[in-house]
Amino acid sequence: MVKKTNVCDVYYGRTLISIISVLALLEKKKNYNKKILYINNNDQKVYKNHLNKKFLDFFKIFLKRYFDEIHYIDYSRNLRKKNNFFSKIFERSKNIKLNLKKIDFKIEKNFKISNVYAGGDDFENTLLNKLGYFPKFHYLEHGYGPLRDSIYFPVKLKHQLFKSLIKFFYHLKIISYYPIKYQSYVGILVKYISSKKFMNQQLINENNNIDLHIILSKLSKYTLQNKKIKKNKLNYVLFNYSAFCISKEKKEFNDLLNKISSLINKKKECILIKGHPVYSSIETEKFIKSMIVFLKKNKIKYYLIKKDSFLKNMPSQIIVKIFKIKKVISDLSTVPFHLGCKKRNIKCYLPLDYAIRNQSHNFYQNRDEKFKDFFYKMGKNVTFI
Repeated sequence: MVKKTNVCDVYYGRTLISIISVLALLEKKKNYNKKILYINNNDQKVYKNHLNKKFLDFFKIFLKRYFDEIHYIDYSRNLRKKNNFFSKIFERSKNIKLNLKKIDFKIEKNFKISNVYAGGDDFENTLLNKLGYFPKFHYLEHGYGPLRDSIYFPVKLKHQLFKSLIKFFYHLKIISYYPIKYQSYVGILVKYISSKKFMNQQLINENNNIDLHIILSKLSKYTLQNKKIKKNKLNYVLFNYSAFCISKEKKEFNDLLNKISSLINKKKECILIKGHPVYSSIETEKFIKSMIVFLKKNKIKYYLIKKDSFLKNMPSQIIVKIFKIKKVISDLSTVPFHLGCKKRNIKCYLPLDYAIRNQSHNFYQNRDEKFKDFFYKMGKNVTFI
């Protein structure tokens, strides 16, 4: 089939794993539209850490295999906390207008955008205002949070009324924000969830399930060909963490360390300790220091990936491939749910109760606790300890 020269698809990854998901999508289904990838290079910490430019430059040649154009844009979303629903909408509208002024999407006039794959953050709205027409929008998964919320927060009558009013204001050009209707939900986790999903007070009609196995294999091969990574002959066990903290109950913390110890073969295995590339806190660092003291005392081998290491910015999903890891211990993260697979013989362990109760950033702790069954649905191949 000949590539359509006047039709293009747009991809915007909020995080590295979003970009990897896009690559997995393109591996799954051949797309003959022109493909444009937008990467955010805003200097704000929240964006800079999620999409480390230096790290992405390492994969630049690899990304060019999949995209016809790759553009870095200075996109930001600065929203103050607003209690009133309409004040939030006007604040978002203001932010969209600011982005419109500074971003050049570099889309040729004779091109028609057919599909937009993005993960919220109002990027879709900024692009929509630029285009002046509605392409098909697809929600791109970047974590489990939006999926959980799309299930457990169904649309009420007042939400539908608000949506209709917002659309009316948009068409009158009073605001720049529009409640995007997503054609599909694209992700790794969605295969486990059969419930109806609502975003922007609207039902998402289609699930587009993707698998990471093929693209992770290609990414790990590319990495090993272009970067020297030290490995020893021991079998690595990945300890993936982001927000663990020491429990106020000493026994609960000691019980967790003993559970971790029971999963390790001291003679043959080494724990590879990998922190989140973005999130960090004093409480979590205290947890890791205390755990290392425990590992030393119990003569368990470990290797801590340092903050300035190349591997620090790499998603754990790729690290598992590079180090041929078959055992993963993690706190509350997408990682064990992405990797838990009987077919590939990867065993994933998650201390769910401990992770929910003892986390250094607890923005959604109440939701995690209230909708705990969501994690059990996703974690059919995860062992909860």
